[in-house]
Amino acid sequence: MQWLRLTPVALMVIAAACEKSVCPDIGCYPKITMTFANAVPAPYQLTVVVIGRTYEASCPSNNFGLTEGIDTCSSSNFELVGVDLGHADVSNLTVSTSIDGSPPIAAKADLTGIQNSKECDLICYTHAGVVTN
Repeated sequence: MQWLRLTPVALMVIAAACEKSVCPDIGCYPKITMTFANAVPAPYQLTVVVIGRTYEASCPSNNFGLTEGIDTCSSSNFELVGVDLGHADVSNLTVSTSIDGSPPIAAKADLTGIQNSKECDLICYTHAGVVTN
């Protein structure tokens, strides 16, 4: 039964280790996936504005770099990754999309889940929506 005797310091170390597992350093990226209602003929220039930040890409593209911005885009959808949405309520977002310089199309992206925890510095929200182009 000696293994049951844990000092307060040991308990804090265990608690910290458990908390760290909820906030992984790798494999957790905020993600916004938007599907086009109508396929976009390729190639095209994509401009996306979300929470006041502008991202641009020449599409189709598969960056898989997992840096902040447009990670992939095709004739049917695009995906933004790494956009830090903070800790406010982000149950839905407005995503403004422009294709080849066309007037922006506002679309709603709904929260579909959280990959980690709201207690983390970077919350890995996942959102999805449809651009009615």
